[in-house]
Amino acid sequence: MNNNAPDKNALLAALMKASKGKIDKAAAEKASEGDPSAVLNSLDEESQKRISAALADKEGLKKLLSSEAVRNIMKNLMGGEQKNG
Repeated sequence: MNNNAPDKNALLAALMKASKGKIDKAAAEKASEGDPSAVLNSLDEESQKRISAALADKEGLKKLLSSEAVRNIMKNLMGGEQKNG
């Protein structure tokens, strides 16, 4: 088993919690299995547009992904401490 792989149950739980019911369970399960497009396709049109715009903003995305909050989420999903480098 790959120790760097996120825990699928933790990922599924995080997706369901973060979506506040906007993402259906089947889409979240597909995403936890490696199909993130299922989540985007399960959202309403306005949410899809906002996410697409956020993903298109390379500088904003870079800033978001380097934030402490995202690092903490990834640490939890990966099951503990992440090693830098």
